[in-house]
Order: sequence, then structure tokens, then C-alpha cells
Amino acid sequence: MRLGLPLLALAAGCEARAGERIAFFHGNDVYVVQVDGSGLTRLTHGKAGQPSWSPDGKRLLFHAGVAGPGSGNGGIFAVNANGSGLTRLVAGFALAVHPQWSPDGRQIAFVGQRTIDGNPDIYVMHADGSNQRNVTNDPAAELYGVFPAPTANPWSPDGTHLGFSRGVPDAAGAIKSTDIYVIAVDGSGARRLTHNPEGVLAYFAGWTPSGSAVLALNGVHLQGTGVGLALVGLDGSGDQSLHDLPVLDVPSWSPDGRRMAFFGVSGEGVTGLYVAEADGSGLHAVSSGNCDGLMGHAWSPDSLQIAYVRGCTNPREESELWAIYADGAGNRRVTDQPALFPAWSPAG
Repeated sequence: MRLGLPLLALAAGCEARAGERIAFFHGNDVYVVQVDGSGLTRLTHGKAGQPSWSPDGKRLLFHAGVAGPGSGNGGIFAVNANGSGLTRLVAGFALAVHPQWSPDGRQIAFVGQRTIDGNPDIYVMHADGSNQRNVTNDPAAELYGVFPAPTANPWSPDGTHLGFSRGVPDAAGAIKSTDIYVIAVDGSGARRLTHNPEGVLAYFAGWTPSGSAVLALNGVHLQGTGVGLALVGLDGSGDQSLHDLPVLDVPSWSPDGRRMAFFGVSGEGVTGLYVAEADGSGLHAVSSGNCDGLMGHAWSPDSLQIAYVRGCTNPREESELWAIYADGAGNRRVTDQPALFPAWSPAG
């Protein structure tokens, strides 16, 4: 894998303030753009993946490389928001993807697979890439999130625990059921929160802002039916079903914890970007264009706006980055080039 030198497209003295930038993925590279569409900056030149902002809004994480016939192709990198300081943090994995900062910015979690014929585990390391350790360390397969939003943040709000999905392969290597777990960052105290029968899947979809429960896409059948959103207490009790929500992907919480956004479909079959209160009430469509939000959505740090990807006929070529207020007002295009998996910078 080859990554060229990043572009320093933002001139000194003109750099956008934290909270006014959106990072996104396009054509195997990571870009940053200001909310008004100006200052488009290409940060990478290579096989880069989905970006994740540091809590202070100064740096970005992304994965690069794909699993191949041997090990050592997967890597995780960090780069400054202006394109400088490109640093490789993880090497030597067959697959290393979906890095996410801890709430205090001192640690990074990622999904790693040492060998091409192994199963993925959840790893944690220091922010500089040192002290990499396998937290789950289990023969089963562990991950967090689900396509098209695999970067559901695994960190609890206090940074002490990680949430994930676990599936045990059968003799043929097929995973026929998955369940939600939480585990301490040091690898102790793994707890199983759901108990699904064979043929039913559960995907970890994030923590509630209070840290008292996790959000799960639970009851997803292998045949593709029965998608349900639920809040599950950390002791496995208090499963609060939100089945009335027409959710089809991993929701994103607003920073103030009051609302969630997600890609969904109405009873009439209209797909688009939806917003609901944290308890599932107040559901309303924000944008109902073709596949609006399917390929990613992200809240602004003030919880007022949502960046989302519009279009999905051919997402890599025909999708665009848009922004809209949570009440559906002010819908506007941010980029006129393809964009996937937006991440809005924190306020810093």
C-alpha cells in the first residue's frame, strides 16, 4: 500500500474553526470540507477508509489497506485536520478497521484481525499507537456497527467499557446468530446483553448518552426481515423496544443526547433520513430523497444540523454531501462530488 504526501490546501491563517468542518470518504481517500462547501481538502492519497475525529477536533483517524492473501496489509493512520502529520499507528494486521477515539482522546479502539483466516477482535491502544492489546481475545468474531455505518462508537461515555457484537462461527465458518456484549477496557467482565436464537442477529449500535444502556439493532433475521431497534440495559434487563421506528441502519445520537437520526423507510415505502426523540417519540422525516442518509449521516456539535449523503444509485459515483437542519429546514448541498460516511468535527 502506498500513501502519498497529504495536501496542505488550507492556507495559514485561513483554517476553519473546529465544529465547522465535515470529513468524508471518497474514492479511497479522506477529505475535509467546511460546512459552507469551501476549503475542500484532500488529506490522503491511497486506500483510505472512513474518518473519525478526535474529541478536540484537531486530528482524524482512518483505516487503510484491505485484507489480502497474507498478513500485514491492514493499517490505521492519524492525520492533522489540515493534512499535516500523517502517522501510521497500526501495522502487521490482515485487517485493521473502524478506529474510534476514546472520549478523552487518550486511547483508540479498532477492529483487528491478525491473519486472513482468523476472526476479528476488538483492540485498544494508546493514541500514539503504542500498547496495542486484544480486549476481547476470543475465538468468536467481534465487531461494532453494521454496514453501511460500521463505525458505531464502541466507547461508553465514561471511557471505561466497550460495546460490541459477537458471533460464533459454526464448523463451516458461518455465523448464524450474534448477540450484544459489553466489556471493560482492560478485557475483564464481559457481559452478554441479548440471547438470540439461531438465525437471528443483533448489531451493536452505540451507547445512550447516559451510559446506562446500549442501542441495538436486534432481531435481524438472516432472511433480512424483522429489523428492530431496542435500548438494552447493561444488566440485560429493561429491553425497551423501539420497533415503531422504521430504522434500517445504525442511528447517530445528537451530541446533546436528545435525538437520534437514522436511514429508514416509511410504511408507504419512502426511504430517507429520519429524526426521533431518544425515547422513540416525535418521529419525522427530515429528507425523503432517494436513499437520503443510507451511506452515512452525522450531527453538528450543536445538535441542530445533520450532514448526510444523498443518492445511492451508484454511491461511489453519484452520491453527494448535503446538510440540513433537524426540523427539515435549510437543506443544501455541501459538495458536488461523490461523498460517503460523513463525520462532523467536534466543537473543540
